Amino acid sequence: MFGIDYRVGIHREMTAQSIAIMTRFWESEGPFEYKGRFWSACRPEDQSQKRSGYHLKPFQRPYPPIGVTGLSAASPTLRLAGVNGWIPISFCFTPQYLHRHWEVVRNGAREAMRAAPSREDWRISRPFFVADTDKEAWRRSVGGEMGRYFREGYLPMLAGNNALGLLKHDLDVPDGDVTVEYVAKHCWITGSPETVANRIAEMQSFSGGFGVLHVMCFDHLDDVDATTQSYSALADIVSARPH
Repeated sequence: MFGIDYRVGIHREMTAQSIAIMTRFWESEGPFEYKGRFWSACRPEDQSQKRSGYHLKPFQRPYPPIGVTGLSAASPTLRLAGVNGWIPISFCFTPQYLHRHWEVVRNGAREAMRAAPSREDWRISRPFFVADTDKEAWRRSVGGEMGRYFREGYLPMLAGNNALGLLKHDLDVPDGDVTVEYVAKHCWITGSPETVANRIAEMQSFSGGFGVLHVMCFDHLDDVDATTQSYSALADIVSARPH
């Protein structure tokens, strides 16, 4: 819609520059001008006689923590997280390459001569559904809003961009085999509390360790009670794990 060629990474440069502008405003105590490749901005002088001036400072100083997400195995966005000291969030479907995500973050920090980042700050984001049994979790996820979202939206979008490889546990898997049932088996974490706990432990092992688990949310308006129970069960699973 905006004519941005994501294949050459311009959107990542735009993201970095927009954050640079925002943080400049948050940190500034006086007027400044910023001229960049994509945007220019300035903070004018305060007009005290008109009781007008720049006043929207964040409560947290110098500003709230910034987190950015990365998906591909060698995500350039996660490198930016390391370079800038931002919170890395791995948008993860298959855990096999998670250790590479952390390497990218560390390499970015090293490149910028920053202190090594902490794995406690690393977030992993995946689709979850917990039910009493594996069969019930499968029914409610594949047959519910998670399945509908992937079937009608996400899978066709990835297929149209030749990007189904992001969901494959093995790149030799044919594109035609990447169905909702395939991603439910290989990409989502669903099942009984015991099954989900084991899958989380597997992900910790593959990654080398991370600090925070994010849950991808879907509009489960037709199954609100079961979804609420799923979130509660996941919280119990995580809180019961040793730190």
